Amino acid sequence: MTNIDFKNHGEIPLQYRKLILEEMNVTRVSKVPLVICNQFIQDLVNLDEADMTLMDYDVEFKKDGQTRMMHFSDYQSALVQIDRVLEFGECRDDSVVIALYQAKKLIRGYVAGEWIGIPERDQLIIRKSSSN
Repeated sequence: MTNIDFKNHGEIPLQYRKLILEEMNVTRVSKVPLVICNQFIQDLVNLDEADMTLMDYDVEFKKDGQTRMMHFSDYQSALVQIDRVLEFGECRDDSVVIALYQAKKLIRGYVAGEWIGIPERDQLIIRKSSSN
């Protein structure tokens, strides 16, 4: 994690200056205390770093008795690999298993020739109670 600590307002890059002016609704960055500027920029950097972890995809698959794991930096590339594993829809082998992960979290699965959704961890399940 990058630590932000500008010593004066002049050190703040233009890209952050514009965001500070817009967010703080001021006409000059120097009107905003440096401590607040540094914290605001730190929050932006942390958010960007967190967003980058979401661009981390893994495709794990088992086909023809072999298991492989492949890493991708975008969703589209991961889907193309899945299409290749499934031979662009021509694969009729029910033993093929595919797991698609985003930021190390399982988001989709393919088992026995069908796609399965992964329920959210905090998803509510409503069950009917039996009447006696």
